[in-house]
Amino acid sequence: MKGKPIKVTDYCVLWKQVINDNEHGERYAIEKIEVKSTGNEEIRFTYYKKSDDGKFRFVPRPLDLSESALLELFKKEGITEVFSANFLNELRDVLDELCRRK
Repeated sequence: MKGKPIKVTDYCVLWKQVINDNEHGERYAIEKIEVKSTGNEEIRFTYYKKSDDGKFRFVPRPLDLSESALLELFKKEGITEVFSANFLNELRDVLDELCRRK
């Protein structure tokens, strides 16, 4: 990836991120990361919780979302920077096929 990363941790480099905040002080995100140990680019679905000092802290747990909350993340500005054009095209094809089965 080129450019300046959003954040660098011991585990990964965070390159791209789309975020949705809710009314409960929680933040959900879809992120493009580079795992340092393997060099692999991966997509991570994440959950952050606001701490007492007002900062959002990463919560290393599965992200549980309603369908509508997940759709809101996909509608966010910048989502096309998280996913490649090739992935989005393949995803569209998969979704089209699933819709034809209904």
